[in-house]
Amino acid sequence: MVMKGREIILGILQSGPHTGYEINDILQTRLSHFFDATSGMIYPTLKKLGTEKLVTKQQISQTDRPNKNIYTITKAGKTAFSKAMSEPTSDEILKSDVLMRLYLVKIYRPNGYQNFFRKKLNVRKPNWRRYKSSWQPGWQMA
Repeated sequence: MVMKGREIILGILQSGPHTGYEINDILQTRLSHFFDATSGMIYPTLKKLGTEKLVTKQQISQTDRPNKNIYTITKAGKTAFSKAMSEPTSDEILKSDVLMRLYLVKIYRPNGYQNFFRKKLNVRKPNWRRYKSSWQPGWQMA
């Protein structure tokens, strides 16, 4: 089974209540290499999960801003997520422009692979720092 937005959102909510904005931030900063998500997918999915009683929504009134909705996974949501996690995984399809270029660089410039790696590492360093700073040791799925 390929995990879809609903299962991923339920998984994120396992760590505690979140707003749609926070869920989007997690998807864009921590999970963007594994899952393509848009805010246009998140809110309809949260609404559907609410209709299915897999999440609850608590609305917090704010004076200077729009009201904030905080989503919490329900017992039924935890059961649905647990079931999804126990399903067999689908075969992975990895398509990587970096890996393709790495393969072809030996043909294009036989001695150019070191420069290629150096450039790629320099581009990736800011992302690694961001991931490292957002990682919380001991994270566990409840």
